[in-house]
Amino acid sequence: MYDESKSAWPDDASARPPPAPVGQPGIDGIEYAPIARPANLSQYPSLNLGWREALLDLLGVFGLMIGAEILLGGAVRRLIERYPESGIFLLNTMFGVFTIVAVGLFVWGRHLRASSLGLSRPNVRMVIGALVLGIPACFLAAMAGATLYVWTTGSSMDDIVQQREGFFALVPDPSIMTFVLFAGFTGFHEELLFRGFALPRLCVILRSRFLGVIACSIIFGLVHGYQGAVSIYQTAMLSVVFCGLVLLSRSLWPAVLVHAAFNAINFALIPIIRDHLPELLERTS
Repeated sequence: MYDESKSAWPDDASARPPPAPVGQPGIDGIEYAPIARPANLSQYPSLNLGWREALLDLLGVFGLMIGAEILLGGAVRRLIERYPESGIFLLNTMFGVFTIVAVGLFVWGRHLRASSLGLSRPNVRMVIGALVLGIPACFLAAMAGATLYVWTTGSSMDDIVQQREGFFALVPDPSIMTFVLFAGFTGFHEELLFRGFALPRLCVILRSRFLGVIACSIIFGLVHGYQGAVSIYQTAMLSVVFCGLVLLSRSLWPAVLVHAAFNAINFALIPIIRDHLPELLERTS
């Protein structure tokens, strides 16, 4: 029972009344914190946002990046003209820096943590398994994308070779700097934007993880249209693999590392493929 001669309830917890609802005082006039109420937390890629908030986040981030491209695009292009050997990587680096800044601003504004982007501590075994299975899956996805492109557009191998030839002409020769920028940094900032930030919000907006993956992959493919039409199909199929990795692992790191490794392998092969493209083009003709 309550001891009126004291200002607190007795040590016996069973004698204390239950805490009052939030915002209402208890029997003794004290407003108790909702200790017993479970925290409103979610694990990546789930997200505790309404569809309007998720849509505003997406429009805000992509709007900031488009605005940065409009404001600084001319200066970057002049820099590319001055240093043509690093052209495409300068543009990609600018894109990556603005990606990290824009995503960081919106995550901070929502009072979210890095774990909401899938950047919690990775499981080493899971990462190794993702690398073993994910890299072959990426090459199969790229082949499937090229096949789908030929089937849906009626194009020939000659068209694909010509598109690849145009893109390869933009890629500088391999170096430590270009490997770091193209493989490592690109793998990180693209995964941060598309699978870390955009995918959970698309799933909220569309109320379906399946539709979220489809939408994320279509957007990812369209962003890579500068590499040629076939690249839209291939990168969209690659996105399905990356989305699968984050959904299965509940972490962004497997997709980041697989993406970086896939880029590194392709970048190392580009000089070899570029040297044989004329011969391949002649054969397909």
